Amino acid sequence: MSSRGQLGHGELESEEEPREVEALAGLRMSQVSCGGWHCAVVSEEGDLYTWGWNKFGQLGVTNEPQEPKPKKVRLDSAPPDNMVSQASGQTKEEPPPPMKLS
Repeated sequence: MSSRGQLGHGELESEEEPREVEALAGLRMSQVSCGGWHCAVVSEEGDLYTWGWNKFGQLGVTNEPQEPKPKKVRLDSAPPDNMVSQASGQTKEEPPPPMKLS
């Protein structure tokens, strides 16, 4: 299953067996979070990498609809020391309507 590039191998095809994500080879991760269509990891150095489905720019890296290989997210406005956690969850086909505040 990798129809949106969520496996991080650079292709959109399924894999029969798990294998290392080559773009992250040699990096040690402190956090890993994967949703159905995208993934995010934080390295021990504090770098954030994302890949997978990106229709709404949720990966924070490019405007491409899929990013099948991990890309480092630039955190210019939030230094890595301030990163406490990250998460990947359900991605909807369309964004929810704006909330009405009363």
